[in-house]
Amino acid sequence: MNFPIPDEYIPHLSALLTVLPIAVVVLFVISIVAELRLSQRDSPKPGLVLPVVWIALGIVYAIGWNVFVMVISGAPIDVVGPMIVMSTVTGMFKNSIPGLVLFGIHLWQRSKVAHRKEIQHAVEDL
Repeated sequence: MNFPIPDEYIPHLSALLTVLPIAVVVLFVISIVAELRLSQRDSPKPGLVLPVVWIALGIVYAIGWNVFVMVISGAPIDVVGPMIVMSTVTGMFKNSIPGLVLFGIHLWQRSKVAHRKEIQHAVEDL
């Protein structure tokens, strides 16, 4: 099946495909700064919000994109099913990398908070 794109949509698609990756990178940088701040709090729960959201978005994107491809292709499920499952699984890992990076930042900051608390308790004991 071939879906031709009308010529009047081409500039809009070009602009969208240029701006969207830049917006995602900017959003990820903002998320890193926010994660550094949220992970330094006494409670560990606020720092887990951003990694969970990014991982969930990666999984939803991988599943949604592959189901979309399967529906558009119009091929029978027994033909494209195994390929869709494999590409969905690899897409989940690939698209969850920002969330895993944020989770690593969270663990790093939490270890610094724990170390700081140990030092504070040691000073108080003196």
